[in-house]
Amino acid sequence: MKNYKVLKAAAKLTLEKVDDTKYKITRKMYDPETGEALDDKVTIAYVEFIDGIISGLTEHIEASTSEKEDWVQLKEDLDGLG
Repeated sequence: MKNYKVLKAAAKLTLEKVDDTKYKITRKMYDPETGEALDDKVTIAYVEFIDGIISGLTEHIEASTSEKEDWVQLKEDLDGLG
């Protein structure tokens, strides 16, 4: 969840276990212009879904790291030509 650590530290969300694989995330919402409290946003999160996101992000990071290494090697080879 994007910005989870910040929201947690600011006590802007609560977590509740529904069952062994399902959780309820309640997030405080505010009008950005007035700061007025709005209705809370409730999201149901499943462990399998979260595991899938983590796995996908890990794969993306690994692919990006590999691509970066290729670009760094190319630059070093080009710099080596003088």
